[in-house]
Amino acid sequence: MKYSQKGLIMIYNKIFIILLFTMALFGCSTTPIPNPEPDNGSLNSINELNGPNEADTYGAPSNQLSGGEYINNSAKPLANVIYFDFDSAVINDEDQSLILEHANKIKQNSLNRVRLEGHTDELGSREYNIGLGESRAQSVRQMLIIHGVDSIQILTVSFGEERPEAIGRTEVDYAKNRRTEIKYIN
Repeated sequence: MKYSQKGLIMIYNKIFIILLFTMALFGCSTTPIPNPEPDNGSLNSINELNGPNEADTYGAPSNQLSGGEYINNSAKPLANVIYFDFDSAVINDEDQSLILEHANKIKQNSLNRVRLEGHTDELGSREYNIGLGESRAQSVRQMLIIHGVDSIQILTVSFGEERPEAIGRTEVDYAKNRRTEIKYIN
């Protein structure tokens, strides 16, 4: 069977289009993230599921978890999460006093150091969310510095949408993910 040059070009074009379509179809597929929630449904965050890790508790007193939470309730726990509005890095009025409390705690010991971890919801591109998470961490950093904390005691990192506190697609879940976590890393 003999094909003309025009016939061969048409066959090659069809094969090329099929290959291109197949590559596009499989190249754009994503693997769904498994839901890490336990069967009992009592844990609703990744940190609660995994527990504190070595980076969270390194150098903390044995009765203290990350972020100033005390195990034996001998002292009042200090919240370690600052929440933000949608697409914003502006610190809410109610969180100003919390940041002041952390600033006072950090200033008590020149060896105290904190890591400010900026997070976002999953809305927006990955690059945009990394930038927004960084802006949120920097906002908290600036407030700590204004309250007298030495900048060398503060590290910032952005995880963007990569480490959600709540896994879901409701506004309540998104609001929980728009945050900066204050972690003590003495």
